[in-house]
Amino acid sequence: MQQDGEEREPGPAAPWLFPREYALGAAKWLQSAIHDLSRITHPILGSTGRMTVSDLPEPQNESSSDSDLASPLYRGIHLQHEWTTSVDEVLSFDVDSLLSNIGAAADEMGGQLVKAMVEHISAICESTGNTVAADGRDFYEVIIETTENMELAFDEDGNLAQQILVHPDMYEKLAQNPPTAEQEARIKAIIDRKRDEWNAARRRRELPEIPD
Repeated sequence: MQQDGEEREPGPAAPWLFPREYALGAAKWLQSAIHDLSRITHPILGSTGRMTVSDLPEPQNESSSDSDLASPLYRGIHLQHEWTTSVDEVLSFDVDSLLSNIGAAADEMGGQLVKAMVEHISAICESTGNTVAADGRDFYEVIIETTENMELAFDEDGNLAQQILVHPDMYEKLAQNPPTAEQEARIKAIIDRKRDEWNAARRRRELPEIPD
């Protein structure tokens, strides 16, 4: 038994795992891997651009009708994934288990993000009245009406920038029931007209200012 005042023998050192910078580097790599893989697994997510919150415009003219939204422009999205691994997998450097967990996390979190994005867009459209009733109507007639009423965007080559998002089941039905030639012609006429309007507006923006 050791009395007070006597010199104590040094005890065992705390277990060494790895330097903190290793942990930070691993966390950064893991986050990037899950993010990039989720964008590959979910094409809708992969086709969506990224922007940090600090780059987004400040929300303006928020009304009480938007109380359930974080902002009319953007909202926070809660993502959750449960990751379970064993000590044996860690100690044995089980790479296959790690990659499997990364793939599962990317798939689940990417799916949650796409679902939240669609819900957010739907909520904004509902709150601003930018919806078209489609119940009991021909799908392509709804597309024609929507194309006529919405503002279209084009890239530098004049290609249409918008995409149509449908459920996989609906996509199969549409593949089996394409639009008629008359419907295709109407859609093309609307897009061509709006492309001409877009090009005209772009030319006006590019005109040089004449000094007074």
